[in-house]
Amino acid sequence: MSSASLDFYRELPPFSPFSKVTAAEHYRAVPQDWIVVITDVKGSTKAIEERRYKDVNMLGASSIVAILNALKGRAIPFVFGGDGATLLVHQSDWEKVIEPLQATQAMARRAFNLELRVGAVPMRDLIEQGAQIEVARFQISSVASLAMIRGGGLQLAEKWVKSEDSAGKYSLPRFEREPEASYEGLSCRWNPVQAKRGEMMSLLVLARGDGDLTPTYSRILRDIEAVLNPSGRQAISPIHEDNFAHRANWKGLWTEVKLHLPEAALGPRLLRWLGVFIQVLVVKFSRATGLRLGASHAPTYIQDMLANTDFQKFDDMLRMIREVSREEKDELLKLLEKHRQAGQLYYGTHFSPQALMTCLVFSFDHHIHFVDGGDGGYALAAKQLKAQMKVGP
Repeated sequence: MSSASLDFYRELPPFSPFSKVTAAEHYRAVPQDWIVVITDVKGSTKAIEERRYKDVNMLGASSIVAILNALKGRAIPFVFGGDGATLLVHQSDWEKVIEPLQATQAMARRAFNLELRVGAVPMRDLIEQGAQIEVARFQISSVASLAMIRGGGLQLAEKWVKSEDSAGKYSLPRFEREPEASYEGLSCRWNPVQAKRGEMMSLLVLARGDGDLTPTYSRILRDIEAVLNPSGRQAISPIHEDNFAHRANWKGLWTEVKLHLPEAALGPRLLRWLGVFIQVLVVKFSRATGLRLGASHAPTYIQDMLANTDFQKFDDMLRMIREVSREEKDELLKLLEKHRQAGQLYYGTHFSPQALMTCLVFSFDHHIHFVDGGDGGYALAAKQLKAQMKVGP
């Protein structure tokens, strides 16, 4: 086993700001001895229509935390997509993550009555078909970075995982015994974050054309930022000090308990809920007083949380959660439609008065916060994008 291959992502030099996400020099080809893992909640649109978007988000993030815990924090590329995730693992780690993925599928059925599709595609298969996946590391704060992915190979891998003709080849093996996984660190404790000056926009942009689409994405990103960020400064997270109320979401707490204890009786679940509730009170007291309580110093934690938000990314398409005014919304929709009619892109948008956070908190100074639009966010934006693709230009 080549250590260069195993550590290729960890050793990637991070880049910043996000405006450089299309620059080829930041990306490295994924070695052929890695595996692409794709997960998604089947029937997520129906679940969202039933107002179960918090359940969908939690299950979308569950495979990420299950694999990270199984690999004991090894740096691997992953992208949260709202109702699912994309991860890459080295083939030497594959046996370590099969059981957690199987357990996550079982947990989705038992705790939420939802089906989590999981597929695994070897990079060798993609390379043999002429497909490529390249990865970069975007520095979102002084202590956190996230994977950006390009090359077109993800779309082929997703097609294979979802196609009836090939899904069996790339699905997980059946488990011989009851599988186990750890979801420690995964939480959804805070109320939705309300937009202060308009709406929260979930945006997906998929460039069209053959060959290198970098110039198209670069131009589209510049045009979007000219509307949303005319000052030219680094894009602003939709989660910030002015709109983060730091109030616990009691339904979200129960969703977290169900995920961690999918088959437990009511008593153990209530004890877990009470423990989480106490943790929330400790953080709120620390924030109100400025006191450090054990490892908790809420003012520092909250500032880090606001910095470590995953609100913009690239995984063979552009994904964003941004707060927009009515004027910005109208101008941006006109811009996107102009590009679509010119045959340059497909897009999907969803607008909501709020955004949701799903948190990965491994320690006081190691945490990342996934952001999705309220009421369906990325999943409903994807529905619009797929409808455009069926119609064509």
